[in-house]
Amino acid sequence: METKNISLTQKISVILFFLLLGFSGFSQKEYQVNGESLLLYVEEEGELSLLTERSTRDYRYFLKKDDQLVELTKENYREKIDEYTASIDLNTRKLDFTRRDLSMIVLKYNYGGEDAMDSKSNVHVRLGLWGGQSNFIMFRSEDDNQIPFAGIEAELYSEEDYPRNSLLLQLRKSFPTDDFELDITEMMIGYRFKIIDTRIFHFYAEAELISFGSYDETFLELDNNDVPTEISESYTALNTPLGIGAGMAIRLFNETFLTLNYSNIYKFGEDTRDDFSVDLRAGVKFRL
Repeated sequence: METKNISLTQKISVILFFLLLGFSGFSQKEYQVNGESLLLYVEEEGELSLLTERSTRDYRYFLKKDDQLVELTKENYREKIDEYTASIDLNTRKLDFTRRDLSMIVLKYNYGGEDAMDSKSNVHVRLGLWGGQSNFIMFRSEDDNQIPFAGIEAELYSEEDYPRNSLLLQLRKSFPTDDFELDITEMMIGYRFKIIDTRIFHFYAEAELISFGSYDETFLELDNNDVPTEISESYTALNTPLGIGAGMAIRLFNETFLTLNYSNIYKFGEDTRDDFSVDLRAGVKFRL
């Protein structure tokens, strides 16, 4: 019987498809609004919530407080926001009818006002835990073997100033195998830019900028008589490559996300093998 070999990339694509399909229903709920049945997505959640309806390119916006739900329009949004936030003095005169501005005014209300929000740090931290497989194309491997690794990540970002941008601090550890004896403990500084940034889904590009680590590798090398000889090397190094990758985060609940990444798709400024880079990871992250 003929067997078909399914590539790792095909497997990952199938997994991603079903994960996206499975989580697409999170953070949405059906509401009755003026006799109309609508699926609404949560943009901001709290004492005052902002919801959106996305069946067309032009979002429809809704405010929810207690059991009251009202649609915002370009004609009434300032009036309705003033009505729903009457207990707190908020300035809506320069408020635009955009998702960003509406989200910000709802955040300010839930924080307790502009002064209370300004007194809090604009920098937030998400902690991530992940594991994966990599062929580490920067190191010797005759058969293009892969080894597992695990890591931890701190993602620093601001919801108010530059919500699409993040600074990354990562630590990862590889686990050598008999086929690929590479032991890495590495710290990395990187940058992430969210191309798609919604309440429930992020799609982003990221770059590895600086790495520092301890490296132990064992490999075979031909001596002067063309006899394979086992070589072991241990060293520390500071590297400034530019490793380009991409990933996505899918909101599970509250501020907890499932993460899927393809890192170091291409590395500039560093010698690599001719093999195609495989650096896949999956994990979770949550806001501290």
